[in-house]
Amino acid sequence: MPALHPAIYWIFLLGTLLPSLAVGARRCHDVGKNGWFQLIPIYNIVLFCTDSETSENKYGPKIK
Repeated sequence: MPALHPAIYWIFLLGTLLPSLAVGARRCHDVGKNGWFQLIPIYNIVLFCTDSETSENKYGPKIK
């Protein structure tokens, strides 16, 4: 099986990495944390299991 062309690989990587970071920052804001917390590897599991804040936080109003 032939390997992907490096340019196609990098386009795919940037096309998926940037939206993933945006979604991760949004999730961090939902639980009242700074978006940089998503860069801590194990903390992502904690974010996945944590419920959103029940009221408005400094990042904006509750949307649920």
